Amino acid sequence: MPVPLPRSMSAASAHNHCQVVPLQGVAPLTPWLAPWMRETLAHPQLSRWVEQWGSPLNLHSLAPFAENVGSLQNVAADFGVPLLIQFARKANKCLSFVDESLRLGCGVDVASERELQQTLGAGLPGERIVCTAAIKERSLLNHCAQHGVTVVIDNADELQVAPSVSTPHSLRILLRVSGFQVAGRKLGSRFGIDFEEVVPFAAELLDPASTHLRLEGLHFHMDGYSADERIAAISQSLLLLDELRRRGFAANVLDIGGGFPVNYLESPDQWNTFWAEHTSALLGRRTSLTYRNHGLGLVAGGNKVFGRRNVYPFFQPCTAADWFARILAAPATSHLKGTLADELRQRNIQLRCEPGRALLAGCGMTIARVAHRKHTPNGDVLVGLAMNSSQCRTGSDDFMVDPLLITASNSEAQVAEGYLTGSYCTEAEVILLRKLRFDPLPQPGDLVAFPNTAGYCMHFRECQAHQFPLAANLIVDGDQQPTLDRIDVRA
Repeated sequence: MPVPLPRSMSAASAHNHCQVVPLQGVAPLTPWLAPWMRETLAHPQLSRWVEQWGSPLNLHSLAPFAENVGSLQNVAADFGVPLLIQFARKANKCLSFVDESLRLGCGVDVASERELQQTLGAGLPGERIVCTAAIKERSLLNHCAQHGVTVVIDNADELQVAPSVSTPHSLRILLRVSGFQVAGRKLGSRFGIDFEEVVPFAAELLDPASTHLRLEGLHFHMDGYSADERIAAISQSLLLLDELRRRGFAANVLDIGGGFPVNYLESPDQWNTFWAEHTSALLGRRTSLTYRNHGLGLVAGGNKVFGRRNVYPFFQPCTAADWFARILAAPATSHLKGTLADELRQRNIQLRCEPGRALLAGCGMTIARVAHRKHTPNGDVLVGLAMNSSQCRTGSDDFMVDPLLITASNSEAQVAEGYLTGSYCTEAEVILLRKLRFDPLPQPGDLVAFPNTAGYCMHFRECQAHQFPLAANLIVDGDQQPTLDRIDVRA
């Protein structure tokens, strides 16, 4: 028989005296918190911000963004490699990060015409913008040509559209490459031109003397975070650039995309323990750690577990800067002689990249208000939040970071286990698939904070099903009153 839930307090009384406590998973995954997050979670006005701007509420800080940019720029400077960082705007829609990119001398990577229009409207010069949109229609290519924006070309059909863009503007292009050879196997991708076809592609469809279509170099983007794969891809791309130059193309840019590693957790031991316990649960050797024993990409069969984790690697052992330095210091492969940094410098190649998560690490968190609690027939507690699952979700199955509870310090103590649920009217509407331990049990009016959501989690999947409004985005700057990001300002 479930233990009766304690009587709730009003939202007003619940926030007279508050404490911040972890909402640990049954197998905990303790978050890494930036200093501004700790300060903001204890801010006496936090509940008033939620009352004013609604739940959920996205909070952002620009200071970590500048620090993250600086750490990568410092690595490139140490190796003497010219670098242009172009913030992958698809990871977070806030215009404040575009403004900060402009201030820091960075560029921006746009994935749609609207992103491009907004970025140009913020004052970013076209030569510091790259368009990596998966679908590029004539109007987008026209816009890019008119403003000197570099376009990453993925296939021949895009080039069939490109000659019809507005003249007399030139269209700057990079060819996207895929199919690199690593450890005797070819890396597949749905994007890009196969490595072996790049030179024939350029020779057939592009003219080195053209002033209309200007091939300026190559681009690639790789899944995963393998430094060895990046080293191989850069080495092989340098050979392609050499051949393109021999054929008369300028080809002085190598763009290595994004995918710089980010760590969101305090402990590697917790990360490893979670997966060991989750495997045991899937095999029926312990109680489930996830809603309806969701596999998170894994499937049990017999006495074994198969499949691949369908979640971001929330613990990674190295920083983006350390990983980047390792790559530049590595000996080049493919019969090249020096380090990758040496080879880039000798060719006078400008290196470009488009990090998203890595620049946004430590920059944001999402705050939601507790609406209700209830028991399921099997005794789990469901804590309903005034938000929906699209507002803390990427392509991963789950957000693998423990949230925090902002609650009244005199909350009635009661330990329970269960899930955070959201506002969509489906059985699968849970905010986190992982089971949490509630100690104390959240009360209506309490707040739940999801740390480090700025990179993709806030905006990549957000939608307005049931006609719920999108979350507001506030910029938090020390003791100053938070300001609404311009993306939410309506004329």
